[in-house]
Amino acid sequence: MFQGDCLRVLASIEDGTVDAVFADPPFNLGKDYGHGISDALKDSEYLDWCAAWVAECCRVVAPGGALWVYNLPKWNIEIGHMLNAAGMTFRHWVSIAMTTRLPIAGKLYPAHYSLLYYTKGKPKHFDRPRIPIAACLHCGGDIKDYGGQRKKIHPDGVNLSDVWTDIRPVRHRTTKHRAANALPEKMLERVLSISTGEGDLVADFFGGLGRRTRPLSACTAIGLGRNSGIAPRSLRVSPAARKSKGSCRTEATRVKARPAFSCVPTRTTTASYPQAVGNLW
Repeated sequence: MFQGDCLRVLASIEDGTVDAVFADPPFNLGKDYGHGISDALKDSEYLDWCAAWVAECCRVVAPGGALWVYNLPKWNIEIGHMLNAAGMTFRHWVSIAMTTRLPIAGKLYPAHYSLLYYTKGKPKHFDRPRIPIAACLHCGGDIKDYGGQRKKIHPDGVNLSDVWTDIRPVRHRTTKHRAANALPEKMLERVLSISTGEGDLVADFFGGLGRRTRPLSACTAIGLGRNSGIAPRSLRVSPAARKSKGSCRTEATRVKARPAFSCVPTRTTTASYPQAVGNLW
């Protein structure tokens, strides 16, 4: 781990030496990240700062390496343009559903964050994970009927798409160990599983922002057998982070047998069957 300004640490890293970079910068929402860190810049100032670290991240990523950027859609549109201009290869815009945000007057209800996935040329490592088949929390049955093809689905689950609805925000005191912008371990583990292999070097240059730091990217990387480097601006590792080192759990993909699609409305007199099922869910 490194303690210092991320841009200064980035400048000290040789070209093309990092296999994967995960960037979770401040969102410029005016949150408190501690003394000396402003999260309320003018839009132009914030984008200029983003352009600086994006350029450095593109430089240090190895050929075939991955660069992930987690931010609001408003900012990731601009950051995606920067990455395109730098010659990086677009792979995916992942939408991560977060439906607990408050509505904004005059706009649609904001229900997702953006996760950009770019590589430097053809990816040297890509693994498309499978996820468990979604089950009803009430009856335990499958939420979808899969057009009558349920038996043909792989026993490890369905292929992961670019819309992630199973990532929950970190808010409970047992899992949230920083004052702002804590990320779920499940998301980080999935990112590394997709784009890195065992022994790869993973860097998170914003891992230490926040009053109470838990460098989950490092913990997740270590738990998956990756090497990790973190360059926060202010590094204060909490006891929880020390305890969690090497103890990250991998995402379970084995699907247990459960009842077939069964949780459907009992009355369909006022709506067709598909519409009734849609209204239920």
